[in-house]
Amino acid sequence: MPNIDFDIIRDKVKSGDYEISVHALQRLRSRQLTTADLEHAIIYGEIIERDPNAKPHPKCIFLGEDVVKSKSLHVVCALTPDTLIVTIYFPDEDVWSKDRYRR
Repeated sequence: MPNIDFDIIRDKVKSGDYEISVHALQRLRSRQLTTADLEHAIIYGEIIERDPNAKPHPKCIFLGEDVVKSKSLHVVCALTPDTLIVTIYFPDEDVWSKDRYRR
């Protein structure tokens, strides 16, 4: 398994050097979230899952909180040249443990 530093994503988000997929934008709107929520979850959240072998790009999941309601969020990011936010969602209680860290 390749050793990939996914913390680079945090740095790119802090500097505004990232892209949001159309799918992630749709999910932000449908869940009444903002880019501030997304950025907060990545910058202050924790990487809970890493997949360095994902195709076409390595990806990871951040666990964070939205800014207003402090509700748990998962943000899926791909380590592309520009860093891509793939999707954002509220963890499903039927899939994730109560602490939202494990499936």
